[in-house]
Formats: sequence, C-alpha cells, structure tokens
Amino acid sequence: MDVSPRGDAPGGVLVVEEGRALVFADRKGNRRLDSLRNVLRHPQVGMLFFVPGSNDTVRVNGTATVLRGGPHLDELAVDGKRPDLAIRVRIDELYLHCAKAFLRSSMWDPASWPEPGTVPSAGRIAKSQAGSRMPESVFNAALKLDARFRKY
Repeated sequence: MDVSPRGDAPGGVLVVEEGRALVFADRKGNRRLDSLRNVLRHPQVGMLFFVPGSNDTVRVNGTATVLRGGPHLDELAVDGKRPDLAIRVRIDELYLHCAKAFLRSSMWDPASWPEPGTVPSAGRIAKSQAGSRMPESVFNAALKLDARFRKY
C-alpha cells in the first residue's frame, strides 16, 4: 500500500472522458519510482480532495494507469514545462464526504493551529527516520533547497 500526497495549482487535475476519469501530472517533486511501480502492480487507487475554504471533501475510488504520451500532457504543462508522465484514474466511485470531520478538527481555522516551532520540522522527522547523526538543520536546508528546485 502506498500513500502519495499530491498538489497542484487550480486546474491541476483534469476531468476527462465526459467525467468518467481524472488525469494529473506526475510532477518532479512527486516522481517516485515506488509509487509508479505500485500503480502498475496494483492499479486500484483512492483519492481524497481537500478544498481550502470548504469543509467538504471529495472522495474518488478508481483504477489508475500511467500515461507516457497523449494530449493530456500538453494540457498539464505549467510555465511551459510539460510533465513526462501523468496518471489517469478511471472513476469507479465518487462521492462527497460530509463536513463533520473538518468542522470538529477546525482544519482551516488558523486560530486552532499549533504555535510555530511546536510541531517537529520535516528535517527532524527525516533525521529520526534515517537514524543519522547529521544535524537537523542540514536536513531542513536540504529539503528547502530541494523544494526550490523542484517547483514543476
């Protein structure tokens, strides 16, 4: 089983085939061979769409395929950069999930968010997973640099 967070600007997920499928780019920052291999071996996927400002979520279950060509790659270009790959998901189920969980969690309410510095940094988490003696600051700097160069 694999979980792979994805995100893009508005319009980053195309609704195609008269609403029967979705297509999204495999952007540089998400390009993981293990995730692509999982899609090829076990194409049943679930997607959860969070929409800022809305307490509802859209849930999609379907069957995924990896696209290496076709018109959708051109449609998914950002700043003139066409993705090398895209994922197409044939929709088997699509439904709204009620807002109750978001309302209870205050997910979109900044007043409910933890104080800065109280949540472990990505560098601290990576350091603990790697079992490294390297300082947390080095992990944080590497992650920040990676994010800057992997925009699209």
